[in-house]
Amino acid sequence: MTQNSQQYLDFIDMRLNDPELEPWDGRSNRLDPGVYDFEVIKSEMDVSASGKPCMAVTFRVLSEGSVKGRTIRQKYPVDNENDASRRRMKSLIDALQPERDPEGRFAPASLTGLQMHAEVVDNTYTALDGRTGTNVERTSSKIVGEEPIMSAAPQQVQALQGRPVAQRRPAPTTAPVAPNGNNQQPQPMRR
Repeated sequence: MTQNSQQYLDFIDMRLNDPELEPWDGRSNRLDPGVYDFEVIKSEMDVSASGKPCMAVTFRVLSEGSVKGRTIRQKYPVDNENDASRRRMKSLIDALQPERDPEGRFAPASLTGLQMHAEVVDNTYTALDGRTGTNVERTSSKIVGEEPIMSAAPQQVQALQGRPVAQRRPAPTTAPVAPNGNNQQPQPMRR
């Protein structure tokens, strides 16, 4: 190994030349309270700090402005016996509108790529500081009031329990649909 190639083994390789990588100014990564549009970039089963099952969802901010592209991770409890947990999950699922079976079940991974509109609020709580062993007040960002993103075409908006529902992305078609409503192309008229 040459001396020149050896020197790079002592360097940290974090792909810092990536043109998509934005520098961080050192401020808190929390989102300011406000209303944002989000896209799910990851959704998976996880465990809460108390050891209970939950679904961890990572959202990317779609709204224009200085926070566009930032991410926020939110955990949704998965507890069939707790009405508050079920209502919280229903808010998320009604907003994102993933495919569900007749029982209302869905796969966490099916949320990836879906979008919603929601409010971010400050959530202040008391937590035990692991270093000092004392209770400290902490603040985190919490997503609330999940709603579907409104469609640009009002005639394509449907109602779901009195709340507007965003238009789903159209599925790709394999054949063009003829104006007569079927997939057969109209035949030219013969004389």
